[in-house]
Amino acid sequence: MIERLATLRYLRFLAAVVSLTPVTPMALAAQAELDTVVVHAVNAGEPLLKLMTEVASLAKGADPSPVVELNRAAAAAMRDGPGAGLMLIDGILERGELADYALAHSARAELCRRLGRTDEAIEFYQRALELTSQGPQRRFLERRLAESNSSLPSPSQGIRDTLA
Repeated sequence: MIERLATLRYLRFLAAVVSLTPVTPMALAAQAELDTVVVHAVNAGEPLLKLMTEVASLAKGADPSPVVELNRAAAAAMRDGPGAGLMLIDGILERGELADYALAHSARAELCRRLGRTDEAIEFYQRALELTSQGPQRRFLERRLAESNSSLPSPSQGIRDTLA
């Protein structure tokens, strides 16, 4: 309980730094730390997703970049379901932002997969694969493409695999 309270206080502190500070090295460091905390919370199965979404929204106010919006979309998908996250990602891509960013297409593909929209998932996994040269990410995308072409994997996989 004490550790959980300390974590919540720490997250609120980071959110305050990100939201109140102009883009400075300290704000960028706080954003990076928030991203790390989100990854660990998701991997550990912590029920902090509502707070994570709020923190991502605060960060978006301080740094309205499309990558921060993509992080918010991932948090929304974890909290509200894949349809909510997909709607936010579609908005980013419709504006032409992150068109060449592999993680945006990978995230969209993952949410389509979770919604049973296999054809769309395959299309976006392929686009993400075209945009990346990193070995681990390419292997993940190739595995997802193979799974999508044969049958859908269990919903317990997904964003946690992407973030790992």
